[in-house]
Amino acid sequence: MSSFYKHSALLGMLLGLAIVCPAPTWAQGLGLGLGIVGATPAKTYDHTLDSKLVQAVRAGKPDEVKSLLAKNADPNTKDTDKYTSPVLALAAGENYNPDILAAFLAAGADREITNAQGATPLILCSVDSHADSIKTLLKAGAKIEATTTDGLTALMVSASAGELDNVRCLLDSGANVNALSKTKGTALIYGCAKTIAGTGNIEVIKTLVTAGADVGVKAANDKNAMMTAQSYGLTDIANYLFEIDNRDNALFNAVAHAYNERKTPDSTAWQAVKTALDAGANPHYTIEDGRTSLMFLAYGIPGCDEATLKRFVDHSDINAQEAKFGATALHLAIENGNVPLVTLLLKAGARRDIATKTGKTAVDTAAISKNLDIIALFADPDAPDDDDDDNAIPYFV
Repeated sequence: MSSFYKHSALLGMLLGLAIVCPAPTWAQGLGLGLGIVGATPAKTYDHTLDSKLVQAVRAGKPDEVKSLLAKNADPNTKDTDKYTSPVLALAAGENYNPDILAAFLAAGADREITNAQGATPLILCSVDSHADSIKTLLKAGAKIEATTTDGLTALMVSASAGELDNVRCLLDSGANVNALSKTKGTALIYGCAKTIAGTGNIEVIKTLVTAGADVGVKAANDKNAMMTAQSYGLTDIANYLFEIDNRDNALFNAVAHAYNERKTPDSTAWQAVKTALDAGANPHYTIEDGRTSLMFLAYGIPGCDEATLKRFVDHSDINAQEAKFGATALHLAIENGNVPLVTLLLKAGARRDIATKTGKTAVDTAAISKNLDIIALFADPDAPDDDDDDNAIPYFV
């Protein structure tokens, strides 16, 4: 199967994947149908050279490409066949040639040029084994979290195609493993579906899980990754995720139990947390009301040392908000005077401007707390001095 058929069909399937978005219109756009998006370049190009430039790229002739670009051929032109791909996407993907790709980038080709589905060259080349192109584009400033019109990222596309090297490259470059598409799909969920470009690669799934993918999150159709794998008959992946889900859920339950036992003298509840962590459980586990293990730890649990706290901080969505009050772990840690956790969260980049449902930011909460150690961590002279703590966030009960 040609790479372009693979590109178009995969993107079409992803945009309308039954597991995530059962819209009946996805099949109408199997062609790439690329339309250039962006500001009109200030430079005047000789568009009579465009077709020659496309042919040179497809023929893999770097010297001819450089010569045409030097004569002001448009580096943002597109192919005129039925798929009309931006030439930069050809150079990075189907007709990959490192010298040609470098020539386009040097000529100022738009890194974020998109097709009709909103896919950038980075996303398009993620369908196939093009880790080198991914590295080059990212180094040249391509946005790793760029999305299609339906919110698909390069990581989601690579996972769906089963391209392990691409997935590793994107994760190593900082791709958000838990980013959501417009239909609430994650890279893990897309990796558990059969598409024309892939049939589920368990090594991709394991890599995503190791990177902190949340196995419990559900897409718009109310299916998580395990359920998705089951629906596509990917038994090995479904069984693996079942074990992971049980393990991660066990950690969350252990933390919740330790929270409930935090005032019980000589409680051994924390030992179960350590056992689950040692078994490789992922601290990033969220239940349906948005609560995370980190939120429970904010209350201060006997036995939880700073190294363990940091482990949870490093592998959790530190800006997640629970559903009832809109509180983050930072809000809760401040309210409970948990200076070690507040310190770790701020160092990890926790947002200070997220407001609860009563309008309190972390800065507001710090001021209300009157805890000088915590206030000093914020070092914000403009933090409000509000004695009204009627809207304090209650304990989870």
